[in-house]
Amino acid sequence: MPALGESYGLDMVIDPLLTRQKDIYLEAGNHNNLLHMSVPQYLKMVPHAQVVEVSD
Repeated sequence: MPALGESYGLDMVIDPLLTRQKDIYLEAGNHNNLLHMSVPQYLKMVPHAQVVEVSD
């Protein structure tokens, strides 16, 4: 499940809890490295993602 699914033509759903965080860390192509960015930066990279409750 790619964190930047729109780059692969996938529809994306983001839980609103994620949008309230300051930072996000994404796997950077392997299991040893992370990519760090602010949530506003991340949301700019996935402009068509739907923000929908996916957990309780």
